Amino acid sequence: MKLKTLSLAAGVLALTLTTTTFAAQAQTRRPSVQQIAQNSGQELLQKLALTNAQKTKIQTINRKAGGQIIKVLTPAQQTKLKNAIQSGQSQSQAFASLNLTNQQKSQIQQIVLSSRKEIQGILTPKQLQQIKQFEENVRLRRSQGNPQ
Repeated sequence: MKLKTLSLAAGVLALTLTTTTFAAQAQTRRPSVQQIAQNSGQELLQKLALTNAQKTKIQTINRKAGGQIIKVLTPAQQTKLKNAIQSGQSQSQAFASLNLTNQQKSQIQQIVLSSRKEIQGILTPKQLQQIKQFEENVRLRRSQGNPQ
């Protein structure tokens, strides 16, 4: 249970740490890139050495953001999302399949950015630097055409 919660936190943290609209970007990514990103997010979480208090706060922020995102979706989209995730699709792939409107994409982006800001507020300067370095490495790999 704890591993599942930590894994979920890793996924959402990785999602909130991205600086682009994940829904729009997801449509152009290959599944292997998604798996790599998820693994990288988990590695980042381990490197950050979050305290139990930080983990709890991040989980709370992520639950709140998840609830807000679900409210943006139509009932049909909510069902499609649930089915896609249950069938093993990544969050990014699942969201890409929803055919979100521009308004929904904008609302979700605002929720993600707000959550990211909240999470950054509970991290130490060292942890923030580690995230910054991680993001720079991801950008560098993408610019070189290497998703890993």
